[in-house]
Amino acid sequence: MFGFSEDIPLHDESGVSIRLRPHASEAFVRLIEATDFGSEGLRYRRLGVPAQIARLECPAFVELHVDKELVGTYALSARRLRFGDRNAIGVYRGLLTVHPEARGRGLGRKLVEHTLKWMSVEASTVDEPVLSWGCIESSNSHSRKLLESLGAARVGSLDSMLVYRQWPRARIGIEERDAEDWRLAAALSAAGSDSGLRADTGTAGRYLAVTQGKEIVAGARVTITRIDLSRAVGAYGAFHERVGRFIPAVRRRFDPKDFTYLRLSDVLVRADSAAVWKNFLPTLMHEHGVHMAMFVLDPRSRAYQTLSEGGLFGRFAHSTRTQLDVLATTWNAPNNAIELISRRPLAIGPLDV
Repeated sequence: MFGFSEDIPLHDESGVSIRLRPHASEAFVRLIEATDFGSEGLRYRRLGVPAQIARLECPAFVELHVDKELVGTYALSARRLRFGDRNAIGVYRGLLTVHPEARGRGLGRKLVEHTLKWMSVEASTVDEPVLSWGCIESSNSHSRKLLESLGAARVGSLDSMLVYRQWPRARIGIEERDAEDWRLAAALSAAGSDSGLRADTGTAGRYLAVTQGKEIVAGARVTITRIDLSRAVGAYGAFHERVGRFIPAVRRRFDPKDFTYLRLSDVLVRADSAAVWKNFLPTLMHEHGVHMAMFVLDPRSRAYQTLSEGGLFGRFAHSTRTQLDVLATTWNAPNNAIELISRRPLAIGPLDV
């Protein structure tokens, strides 16, 4: 889709160089691992970064060097999108970091600005619409203002929530579905038919489902995510305040040095499948040996409403809710594309959580 197979210079001036590379360097990984993510209250560091990077489809990695030292990173992931009746090229942007000692010098802005300029040039070489998006916490006003000043527009928001099960057990039969399974593609397309923007290609990870006859009635792509909450000042106290006080048993399951959860994406929820999900979710958690699972859904979507009304999201989920703003930039698209997309639920989200 884009020229992600090459090493491409994006900027080189006054000792500051920015390059796009097809592979993440060891220095790139080290900087991500040493970076505090999150905003107000709860902050964290990523564990298992190489595994998280390996999930990105058609990836590219942008590195910013000052005097040949890596001080900034950005990751891109290309995939097929669909909005309305249009096919489009999508490019997710995530893992934006600037080394603490290099902040306050406008380097983050340079990194985003030159990446978007390169995308604009690439978009001019294709006939299809191109949409690039990123997800930031709604409380992170600094990042939102930066992106908006560079032409990005908010197209909606997502709720990120954790669901907890103290004793997850296998309660229902599940099976793995192949990524090329046409029945799965058709089911996901039907499930996302209410969306203004959806991904036509899935993320990495096993797709596990419940079927009745030949029909898929519930499903999700599953990956394990690990983060370290202990090294950021006040993180454990923030988590305890927001979560632990609601369910005392959580404190016994919570290791701040290796907080592990199941990340669910490409969630398939039929209107009549809430009861199935009550058995499906603990089965997924049991199979992966975890007690928590993360959903990232548009609260306007049918999937969110079905699971919520079915009682899947309880006090724990609501106490961990974080709102993520989705900001997008478009090329080769109608002038009212952002407005049309924002009118309906989103079936895209972050790819690096």
